[in-house]
Amino acid sequence: MPEPLTSYIVDLWGGYNSLNTSANDWRQLFINLGNQIASQAWPAAQQACFDLGNDFFTQVVTPLCHSSGIKGDIYACLHWIDDNIGGGGGGCTMDDILTEMLSADFGQLQKFIGITDAYRMAIWNAPFNADFYAALARGFEQWPQG
Repeated sequence: MPEPLTSYIVDLWGGYNSLNTSANDWRQLFINLGNQIASQAWPAAQQACFDLGNDFFTQVVTPLCHSSGIKGDIYACLHWIDDNIGGGGGGCTMDDILTEMLSADFGQLQKFIGITDAYRMAIWNAPFNADFYAALARGFEQWPQG
């Protein structure tokens, strides 16, 4: 994959790994809360609730909802794909193809003609839609002369 997409994906993977680590931490906080409630240590249970709420916000909400976390990584990946893959015009034009063909060496020319002839041979005995190709030829006749 091209840069910077590779880095965006690595950052996204790291963000989700960090989120997984946080999930394990929350599990332990819930266990601690349950133990405090079971022992009726209400001030400790209250503190455990505060810790759980604060940890959840900083470890889940912030990375998922703010542009500097996982949300930003996903946005960067999708934005790069939107800017660089398909739909943006450009790409390969007929002039690009002709320029490349004119600058091809003999080996490239031989390979191109070989592939073209192989395609031609593959369709040689296939059904032929005379009406379609006649209409296509008439379309080429309308090109400006000269």
